[in-house]
Amino acid sequence: LKATPSHLPLLPALPHDLSPAEEFMLGGEALVGEALRAWRQDHPRVRLINHYGPTELTVGCTDHRIEPGDDLPTGPVPIGRPMWNTRAYVLDGRLNPVPVGVEGELYVAGDHVARGYWNRPGLTAERFVADRFGPPPGVGAAPTPSGQWGRMYRTGDLAVRRADGTLELRGRADGQLKIRGLRIEPGEVEGVLTAHPAVTQAAVVVREDGTGVRRLVGYVVGATEADLPAVHAHCARQLPAHMVPEALVVLDALPMTGNGKLDRAALPAPARETAGASRAARTREVRTREEGILQTLFAEVLGTAEVGVDDGFFDLGGDSITSIHLVSRALAAGLKLTPRDVFEQRTVAGLAALAATRPAPDGPSGDEEPAVGDLPLTPAMHRLRERGGPIGSFSQSALLVTPAGADEKRLTAALQALVDHHHALRMRLGADDWAAVVPPPGTVDAGALLERVAVQDFVLALSQVEHQLHPHTGELLRAIWFDAGPGRPGRLLLTVHHLAVDAVSWNILRADLAAAWRGEELSAPGTSFRHWSLLLERTASERAAELDVWRRMLEGPAPLLGARRPDPERDVVGDMRHLMRELPAEITTELLTTVTAAFHTGPEDVLLAALAIAFRRRWGHPALLLDIERHGREEIGDGVDVSRTVGWFTSVVPVRLDLTGADPGDRAHALKSVKEQLRSLPDHGIGHGLLRHLNPGTRPVLAALPVPEVGFNYLGRAARSADGDWSPVPEPLPDLGASHDPAMPVAHGLEITAATTGDGRLTATWSWSPGIWAEEDVRALADLWCEELTAQADGTPAGGYTPSDLPLVALSQAEIDELEAEFGSEWR
Repeated sequence: LKATPSHLPLLPALPHDLSPAEEFMLGGEALVGEALRAWRQDHPRVRLINHYGPTELTVGCTDHRIEPGDDLPTGPVPIGRPMWNTRAYVLDGRLNPVPVGVEGELYVAGDHVARGYWNRPGLTAERFVADRFGPPPGVGAAPTPSGQWGRMYRTGDLAVRRADGTLELRGRADGQLKIRGLRIEPGEVEGVLTAHPAVTQAAVVVREDGTGVRRLVGYVVGATEADLPAVHAHCARQLPAHMVPEALVVLDALPMTGNGKLDRAALPAPARETAGASRAARTREVRTREEGILQTLFAEVLGTAEVGVDDGFFDLGGDSITSIHLVSRALAAGLKLTPRDVFEQRTVAGLAALAATRPAPDGPSGDEEPAVGDLPLTPAMHRLRERGGPIGSFSQSALLVTPAGADEKRLTAALQALVDHHHALRMRLGADDWAAVVPPPGTVDAGALLERVAVQDFVLALSQVEHQLHPHTGELLRAIWFDAGPGRPGRLLLTVHHLAVDAVSWNILRADLAAAWRGEELSAPGTSFRHWSLLLERTASERAAELDVWRRMLEGPAPLLGARRPDPERDVVGDMRHLMRELPAEITTELLTTVTAAFHTGPEDVLLAALAIAFRRRWGHPALLLDIERHGREEIGDGVDVSRTVGWFTSVVPVRLDLTGADPGDRAHALKSVKEQLRSLPDHGIGHGLLRHLNPGTRPVLAALPVPEVGFNYLGRAARSADGDWSPVPEPLPDLGASHDPAMPVAHGLEITAATTGDGRLTATWSWSPGIWAEEDVRALADLWCEELTAQADGTPAGGYTPSDLPLVALSQAEIDELEAEFGSEWR
């Protein structure tokens, strides 16, 4: 009997008298020893022959025999030795023989080599070449009737000659399977898959997903979905990491062609939901305590149920702000990490391995400045002072669910612990000179900060609380407890002056408030806000070399976009108008995961690239000068850790996004260009604020330069709404967030504040001064921005690398593009 390996599962259905009694020949496609296991148990006395021979060689030219007493090989079964009238050569690209054990292309010569392809002389010349190793016609033997003794056929198969002379196939020379430049041996992978007791047949292919990334997909017959984690773990133990299938698909049967061979083209692509649902199946189990902690923290911070130890933080939708939340929670759990570690290691496994080498986090180092005392103003504070106008209402708020049965005494104690623990909450400003000071713990009475009101007074209290803050007297926090009655959850409104809090701080405050309520000791806050401020002041003198960077940024051509520059006497916050735009979760997910992964970048780069294109489409200017607001918690000193420090760390960075020379329709090029321009800023641009406000020598130079007309702030991804005590309230609310005094001058004529909601939607508020910007222009810009983002998400991004991704080599973008065009599929 002769059959293809794909026929093996069908043979048990044949009548017993039709089964081979002496010899069973298999051919037509690759064979792995594990696939013969079940059949051999039922037919132990039958000789097995693995037969090889392309059609161009009149079917057969080599065979490998497995006698009844021989053990079955593991992995790919050799194709054996040449037959009596055949010669086989394993050659390199110059048609020279390769040594034993070295891979080359298989060429076959002999009596049965065909003359060529009918009416295809070009293909014949390519595949049928002169045999310079065999005897010419008439020497040592008579030529064949066809006269083809001196020709050999180029099979296109890769092979290795073993020391015993047998040949082993290694795949196709014209279709090598590679991922990120590493060779995949499909026969070896299929052999390991089939060796698992639950699997009767297997096949593997390399598929490209929607981002163009190549991934190894395994198809198994006989197993169930419940078996997949065990099958994946089995592969992880037996194979190199790059040869472990990233997805496993269960099939009832492998598809076959009309002549009984495996039809790889008919193998189905893993469904999107299947790939996500089976993440647990394609990742190994947690091995260490650190991996277990970080896997849980990844899921909590990113709001996703499935996280594998090899999943990338940013591939799952993380950003720079959520990376700080991750580090903060890791420190509280006893793991010492930094935001830079998250950017460099990215995965649960990588971060866990790093954390395991470090001692447990402790309190502030002995060489830090005391947390209390006079506080030099930070660049953010200087910026607020220069802005002018009333600042009493400049605040942020959060409304939290309080436990049922809460009482005022216990709430006061929890607030007291919070104010004593986080020094910035006790800060006060001098009435005239803005001299800041942080008094010791215990100097602020939390009882005077908490007010209990009835639920019916909810709306009135919301409207008045922001007017009860007085930074010059140290009243930076107010808390209103809405008592819903005995046994019912209430609400706690926390309002904090912006001088003492930022977006990152709220996650710290909420977690610590819950811990204080439970009577737990609060985790060490790390570097104090005062020490950070003093460090900024000292560092400013070391940044003078960056002055030229910021001069070039601000001195370049910047045509006026609005009607005029903001006037602090005329353009105030109370007169600003607002427009909301929103993208659905499906599009947002594509932008924050698929697009960012394809371009090896972050969400902010994607949003800003679309904004630059929108402005170019509306006004025709290739460059956009804008201020970008960032979290500012950069690692600017050894041992500095502000991931658990409450305070206003925000930095404002002027950036010129220049698309000069870019094709207006080439979104990929625009994104790469914006990414590189942003990456070129040292330490994410924190140096500008230091030189503009803290360095006496550079302050007047930068103060004289133009100020961007547009401000942009991406707040990152909000935590997914959760039920329970101390979680944000689930019901719709009046506008909380940030608040300003209506008479405060505007910082920019146009400001865009974007964020990703807990349920995955991208929202953006476009705010503008009507005396500077026309509503028609703002609406057009907002629509163009959403249009560009939607187009980026809906398209299939080719992605690619940029020079900042390859710091060890000096390559231009053009050179990288050229390399990717030729070898890109092997890099991904």
